[in-house]
Amino acid sequence: EKAYNSSTDHPDAKANYIAALVASGDEAKAKKLFGDDKKIFSDSRIVNAYMSSKQYGKAIAIYKDLLKDNPESQELYSSLVYAYILSGQNSLAIETLKTIQDKFPLLKTQAADLIKQIQDGKIKLP
Repeated sequence: EKAYNSSTDHPDAKANYIAALVASGDEAKAKKLFGDDKKIFSDSRIVNAYMSSKQYGKAIAIYKDLLKDNPESQELYSSLVYAYILSGQNSLAIETLKTIQDKFPLLKTQAADLIKQIQDGKIKLP
C-alpha cells in the first residue's frame, strides 16, 4: 500500500497493488479502491495473482474475455488450458486443446499428447 501511495502516477503501481491485494485475499478492497474495470483486472500480474491464490474461476473468466480480443494468442489458449486443468475441469481443458489443434497446426502433436495425458490421468501438476 505504501509503495502504491508513494507513486500513484507510476504506470505499474496500480496493477502491482491490485495484484498484491488479490494474492493476499483482499480482492474486495481492490474492487472498492479501483472499481471493477475489466481492463485493469485483466493485467497479467493480476491474473497471475488469481492463479497463485487458486481463484481459477476468475482467471478462466479473464482468459476467455481476453481471447475475444486476441483470438490468435497461443499463450492465452495455453494459459486457459492450464487454468482448466488446475481447477479440475479436464473436459474443458481437452475441448480447448482441440481448439488449439484446429487453430494452430504446428501445435497439433503437442496438444494431442497433452489430451492423451489428461485422458490417461497422467498429467503432473504442481
